[in-house]
Amino acid sequence: MPAPDCARESLECAYRDRKYHDIVAAAAASKDAARAYEEAAEEWRQALALTPGDPRLMTELAVTLRMNQDLAGAQSVLQDLLRAHPDAPQANYLMGDVLLAQDHAEQAVPYLEKAVRGAPGQLQAEASLGRAYALAGRTAEALAHLERALPADEDGSLRLQLARAYQAAGQADKAQAALADYEEFRKAAAAESESLDAAITPPDGVVR
Repeated sequence: MPAPDCARESLECAYRDRKYHDIVAAAAASKDAARAYEEAAEEWRQALALTPGDPRLMTELAVTLRMNQDLAGAQSVLQDLLRAHPDAPQANYLMGDVLLAQDHAEQAVPYLEKAVRGAPGQLQAEASLGRAYALAGRTAEALAHLERALPADEDGSLRLQLARAYQAAGQADKAQAALADYEEFRKAAAAESESLDAAITPPDGVVR
């Protein structure tokens, strides 16, 4: 498929720029997110009625449904998309992500493997594949992907997953080091959060 027009296909470009989860988190924080997603999904459906099978529109619809936790809806759209474009990296990543969200780790693996092969260096896909391997009991295969994905760890969850994977693999020393790294990461994040809170808190008597 040709490169997307980022002025119209923001979610596709966000994925390529490794910002997909930033969008998910920001949208989830909005109290009006569910309604916005429903409206957006309807717009994508209307667009698809005019251009049936358009892969860009189908991808946007699937991402919107995923963000709104409509996992079954997203999976259905992605199945149709992958029938037409079985090697599309983002569609495979999204399918794996949707399956993981439904605790279907073993089913997610082949999609995430294809996503990693199709888009080398895509750390979100590496992280999801590592998680899928770990949850499926394939610890040895999980380790390399979790290690490579660590630069994308924003909340410490990958570090914790890696520590557990080391422990399951019988690598106690590495597990202990990874757990210490996780604890240090969490402390640093908490300190940064407190510093930010202090910076935006006005002095006593000052009305914001």
